[in-house]
Parts: sequence; structure tokens; C-alpha cells
Amino acid sequence: MTKTNSALLIESFINHEEYPHLYNVFAKAKTYSLEAGQHLFRQGDIPNQLALSITGEVEVSYIDEEGNYVIIEKCSAGFWFGDAAFVDGGALPYSAVALTDVSVIGIPHSHIRTEPYLLNEVYRFVAHSIVARLRIMYGKFDNLATRPLSERLIDRIKQLSGNDQIVQISHDDLASYLGVSRHKVSRAMKALDQQGVIKQSYRKVKIIR
Repeated sequence: MTKTNSALLIESFINHEEYPHLYNVFAKAKTYSLEAGQHLFRQGDIPNQLALSITGEVEVSYIDEEGNYVIIEKCSAGFWFGDAAFVDGGALPYSAVALTDVSVIGIPHSHIRTEPYLLNEVYRFVAHSIVARLRIMYGKFDNLATRPLSERLIDRIKQLSGNDQIVQISHDDLASYLGVSRHKVSRAMKALDQQGVIKQSYRKVKIIR
């Protein structure tokens, strides 16, 4: 991927008028590629760079204290990491693995700290990013507390599906996304299928209406 192409992609994720120094540094940085199945980072790692995925899809997950594998999210291009570690130097509580081939651009934390104007922009950018994530989390907590499982399932399937309204996914993975048992997911999915809302086949779901 050329730097020109990278710069065009970065415009989608960094407002060059609000963060001109951050934009320029990322526009000039080298990209690196990860193949499907490779980790961007693992739970417990401490990133030493502020990084952004500009192509591909990433799955974010963690292992809980009981050893259960929990899927948090599937993210398309625009997935940032290393921002929290830049602020507090703490380890990441989750892992990220490439679902498809992924292109990433990163700039070392050490480089950011040597340029005062860039440092100021990064702190502002990270603050806005964290607030945006908190708003998303509040919405998800509200969904978990108040909405029926069937509605949450449809929302999640729509989020994961493409333009064809089809998603390749198992009941186990849906259960991990929603934090409920596979049995509850299977029962709710069967009801949605019978109601004509979705059509199920092996590890595939199509949204009908």
C-alpha cells in the first residue's frame, strides 16, 4: 500500500483540520500487514505504539477469570489501539485477532512524547475517543438491562451482517457476544426463525425482515 493510498484512508479516521499534526504523522508512517488469524495484540500486552487499522476486520475478545472465551466485538477498519496504554502504561485486558487480512499504521509512543504539538493533539484525541467509547458502552449496558434477548440478537446480527443481510456465525459466538448461554440463544433464534424474521442454516443466518 502506498503512502498516498494510506493518507486517503486515514482521512476517514483522523480529522486533519482538528488534528493536523496527528494526521500528518500517520499519513507519512509506514503500514504493516497481518494475515487472517494473526494477533494485533494479546490480553496482557502493553502496546508501545498508537496504532490504527485502515483495512480489514478485527475480532476483540478476552478470557475471563473462569477461563471462558468471551467475544466483545467485531471491528472494521478504524480500530484504534495503544491509546489507553499511552496514557497509563497499563496492560490491555483483551486480545485482538485479524479476521481478514489487516493493514495497520502505528507511531511509537516515544516519538509522540518528543513533539509537544503532537503530544497535545494526541491527548485531546484520546480523550474524545474514550468519551465516545463510554457512550457506546452506556448504550450497550442499557440494552442488556432492558431489552428482550430476541431484539438484542437481531441488532447484533444486523451489525455483523453485510449488505446481503447474511452473517456467518454460530450460536456459540452469538452467545459470547451477548453474554448469555448458548441454550438461550438457540431457543430465541428458533423462535425468530419460526416467526419469519430470520432464516437459519449451518453457521449462517439471513435476515428476512
